[in-house]
Amino acid sequence: MALSLLLLTVSLAEFMAPGKLGILYIFLFINGGPWILMGNKLNLYHFSIAGGKEALVTLYFLLI
Repeated sequence: MALSLLLLTVSLAEFMAPGKLGILYIFLFINGGPWILMGNKLNLYHFSIAGGKEALVTLYFLLI
């Protein structure tokens, strides 16, 4: 389900702003937040780690 949410986020960003990588990166950065929150709330630490890594990697590519 988490992978489906990630693919939906990418598809939505591509639909709203085709070819604009900045918008995609912002959507992906925002997508990491619910993963972290859900991981903390449900004690699923791998979700928290994955959301944090997703946000950091996206931020890295957004700044480069």
